[in-house]
Amino acid sequence: MLDHHLLKLEIVTTVRAAGAHAELEAASRGWRTDVLATAADGRRVGWDVQLASITAAEMEQRAARMAADEVTACWVALGTGERWLGQQPAIGVHPPDEGDGQWRIAAGLLRLVGQRSDPARGLPPVCWNQVQDATLQDFVGWALAGRVVPRRFAECEKVWVGGWTAPAYLERARAVLIGEQAARRPIGAARRAR
Repeated sequence: MLDHHLLKLEIVTTVRAAGAHAELEAASRGWRTDVLATAADGRRVGWDVQLASITAAEMEQRAARMAADEVTACWVALGTGERWLGQQPAIGVHPPDEGDGQWRIAAGLLRLVGQRSDPARGLPPVCWNQVQDATLQDFVGWALAGRVVPRRFAECEKVWVGGWTAPAYLERARAVLIGEQAARRPIGAARRAR
């Protein structure tokens, strides 16, 4: 319980340091969030420190209710061990060490990187990697400015992975995915024609 309280306070402090309004225990039509952050441009992010067990389906329902009120949900866990970290827009954090006193992102903040494509093994020309050495302060500022957004693809169910990334990475990933789908169509059509 103490970890939950301390992490909520850290998020409030970080939201306010980013120049946004922070409200503890905010609620509206069928949803509640630990910290509701409202940026100067009106963008709202609901931060939920999730240290108790929860299912991905429960998280999805809560996120949908928040989205109906134009609030983006972000779950925050300690570390990287939660099963749902890859299933919803969530991050894992590590508490400060003795160095700079900063909370660090441990999971859920992703970037798109190139790799050697190998169609025979199913390796596309790009893949997602965890961003290293980002702080919670960095992440909160980026989320409130729209520089990182929840990662989800409507084009292909099996490509859905929770987390956050830059909009430019999403656009590049969509272009690669659409290109791969287009490249497969002639092969499939040729097989059907035989």
